Formats: sequence, C-alpha cells, structure tokens
Amino acid sequence: MTIPFVKMHSSGNDFVILDACTHKIDLDEIDVVSWGNRHKGIGFDQLLVVQPPSDGLVDFRLTIFNCDGSEAEQCGNGTACVAKYLVDNRVAIKSENALQTLGGLVETTCQQNSQGLVNNVQVGMGVPTLTPEQIPYKGNGNGYTYTIETSATRPISITPVGMGNPHVVVFVEDVSATDVHNLGRAIQDHEHLPNSANVEFVQVLNKQHVKIRILERGAGQTLGCGSGCCAVVVAGQLTNRLGKSVEIQQPGGVVNVSWEGLGHSVFLNCPAHMVYQGSI
Repeated sequence: MTIPFVKMHSSGNDFVILDACTHKIDLDEIDVVSWGNRHKGIGFDQLLVVQPPSDGLVDFRLTIFNCDGSEAEQCGNGTACVAKYLVDNRVAIKSENALQTLGGLVETTCQQNSQGLVNNVQVGMGVPTLTPEQIPYKGNGNGYTYTIETSATRPISITPVGMGNPHVVVFVEDVSATDVHNLGRAIQDHEHLPNSANVEFVQVLNKQHVKIRILERGAGQTLGCGSGCCAVVVAGQLTNRLGKSVEIQQPGGVVNVSWEGLGHSVFLNCPAHMVYQGSI
C-alpha cells in the first residue's frame, strides 16, 4: 500500500503529516521508527495523523507519534503545521479549527497572505496543568519550584508544567554552555517524572525575550518545540522572570507566546512551512 505524505516544519521542528481524512490509511501499516530514520527513511521529529472527528464538538482528530515510535499527547508546532495543511489544501472549510489530541483540545486560527496561503498560525494550547500529580511530577517543593538531584550535576531547580504533555523548565545562565543532552536525559529519567518529560533550558534576556534549547521526550534535541515554548512562558511568569507576552529564540527560529496568567489558555504564534510531499 502506497501512503501519501506531506513534510512540513515550524522553526525547524519537522513533521510528516498523513491525511486520513481524504486518503484511506491503515494505522497498523505505519512504520514510525523506519520512516523517522533520517538516513534510511524520511526523517522527522514527529509523525502526525489527521483524522475525521469522532463527534460534532471538534473539527478533526490528531494522533501524534515521536520518531522513536512512542505516542505523544501534544505538539504545538505540529498542530500549527496541520492547521496550515488543512486550510491550504481546503480539507478544512474555515480558517479556525479545533483539533482533538490525546492531551486535550487545541484550537487553531490561520492567518493567510494575499495569495490565500497560510503564513502564520495561532494555536490555543489550553490552560496549563500545574498540579504535580496531574503533570505528572512526584516530589516535594516550594510553590511551583522543585529541586531534584541527579548523578549528572549538583541539585537542579526545576519548574514542571503540563501542556497536555509533561514539561520541565530549567533556567540557566547560558544555554549555549549547557550540556543539554546529558543533563536533559538525567532529568527525563528521574524517578520524580514517572512519564518522563520534555526539558527546556532557558536563558532569560529580559522579561520579554528568552533563548532556549530543548530535549524532547522520544525525539531528542529538536530545533523547536511549541508546547515547550508555552511551558517556558508559564514557568517564567510563575517564578517572576517573564511577562505576559514573550519572544522565544529557539535554535530553529523565533516564536511568540502569550499567557494572561492562572486559569487562562496559553497562545502560541508561529510560522508553518511546507517542505515537500511524496509517498512511501
């Protein structure tokens, strides 16, 4: 069976999208690990399968796989790319769409250029989860900040945030001097994180600007992470480091995140780009 696909990216965070709305796709025939291999397959951070809704409350369903084959609950940049694909290819009949993911409902609003193509997407990522057992995080702390010990370094101060998927935000002096792989893996494997987590290392430039590096659960170091950027702004506000609207410099590009505070949804504004399409 030949399966058509689309390759897209947002801030270098790259995806393969399968359209199960207009093509018959058997999920059992998808070989995520082989396809995700950057030398012998297509290569991607996540594989996204968009499907028709199961009820009238949403417009589409979205299933997300990491390149190691594990299923992910949420993906901000990937959802933005799916939104662009749906609108540009007229699979969706409107520019605002709600997508159901394993991590909850995500709402997208596409901004189109003069040619009618989507060049930017606002993604409403929902209200962040801060209750430790719901993230999940198992450990004692003070307020929203916790301290964990690893064999990789001295005790680390972290802020866990749930954005449909678990995140750990770590503020550092210099992200370029941070051992993202080893320190991030030590955090991901910590006993206080039963489901592991995406880890974001953050250098605060001022209250409206940060630089980050990312270690994604199931994908390794990535050039961008939309839900991670949202977690960074939430953690930054909770620890009095950041304001309500922040420009985030990722290795793959710049995005903007806004959050009005506790009880409010987090909004990610990011570009989305088509790379190529093919079949496998």
